[in-house]
Amino acid sequence: MMHYSRNFMMAVAVSALCFATLAPGKAAAQEVISTCLKDKEYLGKLEANASTGDVEAIIELADEHRLGLCYQLNVPKGESLLKRAADLGSMDAIYLLAQSFFSDRNGTRARIANRKDKSRDLYLHLGNNGYAPAQFDLGMFYLRGLNGFPRQSSVSLQWFEKAAQNGHMRAARQAAIMRLRGHDTVKADPLIGEQWLRGAAQGGDLVATKLLAEYLLEQDANKYLAEVIQLYEYLAKKGLHAVGVELGTLYRDFNQPETAYFWYKVADASGERTADAAARKMEYRMEHQKIQGIMARVNKFVEENPSLNRLYNEDMR
Repeated sequence: MMHYSRNFMMAVAVSALCFATLAPGKAAAQEVISTCLKDKEYLGKLEANASTGDVEAIIELADEHRLGLCYQLNVPKGESLLKRAADLGSMDAIYLLAQSFFSDRNGTRARIANRKDKSRDLYLHLGNNGYAPAQFDLGMFYLRGLNGFPRQSSVSLQWFEKAAQNGHMRAARQAAIMRLRGHDTVKADPLIGEQWLRGAAQGGDLVATKLLAEYLLEQDANKYLAEVIQLYEYLAKKGLHAVGVELGTLYRDFNQPETAYFWYKVADASGERTADAAARKMEYRMEHQKIQGIMARVNKFVEENPSLNRLYNEDMR
């Protein structure tokens, strides 16, 4: 759960933006279902904490109802709890309300349109008050023309850069991509783009780190070779074993066949088919005993640095 400073005036504004009153309806039967991972004792404490005004407990309880996890699915009840947390000053709760309104496709067209209006108002309210996740979402909305926002690249970039300034590394990556190449009405500004890309990489964004390595190779492979290798090896140690292909190629071209073979086999262990083919081409020049020694190092490396290729690919979407 993300935490941001609470703002009483924001909570008051949200009350007006959401709904004056939300009919609670009949209370859902609060029975633990088979898919629930929390026991009755935990849920009892959760409800007790929520009743005392514990914001985190209220939000967690809201999610249980909205998602139908440990209680019967009851979106209105979940949103009612989120509104309560929002009234207590939780920007996280306001954000979840905005998401809930945006994702809801049930009911009449008028109802859906009304909830989209509320969603847009809440997103803008959060964005204007410095809430980075909402600022990132606004950037994506304007970039793709979603949630009733027009497709405007320049406005999208403004929101990405605001979110990046508030510590959102994925937003910094998006701003970098738009600045490096230009996008629609956004003119290319490689200097600023590289700054955002480096900032995102330094902030731990692995996708940005890989993009930075690729960008530097493109700019001047000889000048940035040492830095690029350092970036790729950092990614490999973080679990992105697929970059072993790039490392293998760099070390092969740098006439270090044993190191190249090591990285190809690291990539091969993660399922990179091209790495296996590249490694096989090198084996006939290497002694069997040497290959065994390298493979022992590969196995140790993979064991100590578990692969996260799948998570990286999901983050690229």
